[in-house]
Amino acid sequence: MSPERRSVVAFAPGGVGNIGPGLDILGLALAGVGDTVRAEWTASPGIQILDPGHADLPTDAARHTAGLAARAVIDRSGDARRAKGGVGLTVTKGLPLSGGQGGSAASAVAGAVAVNALLGYPLDRWALVAAALAAEE
Repeated sequence: MSPERRSVVAFAPGGVGNIGPGLDILGLALAGVGDTVRAEWTASPGIQILDPGHADLPTDAARHTAGLAARAVIDRSGDARRAKGGVGLTVTKGLPLSGGQGGSAASAVAGAVAVNALLGYPLDRWALVAAALAAEE
């Protein structure tokens, strides 16, 4: 068994879903631009947003899509280790706010993937999709 990871970094690209006549039907990922989330174990319980990625984004994990996705991953994993401490998230925004490039979704996906990796990959791909979607509700 490998030693427990102390921190993990995940990247999720932006996307465009409004393409000409395929409005909300056709979509594509954007190469090279997206959001990055670093997840790390912390001594404080719960999920903390250490850096929200932008001054206009909330530092409350219950209001930040990366924090909401992280909570969904932890809840779905049933991981007992969360009682021993918490998870800190540092978000690096590579996408503009309200720019129509899927910035909130990118933060949610990167947050879900990072926390899943930090926990040792308890969730499969479809459970990760559900966790990221829960952050966008």
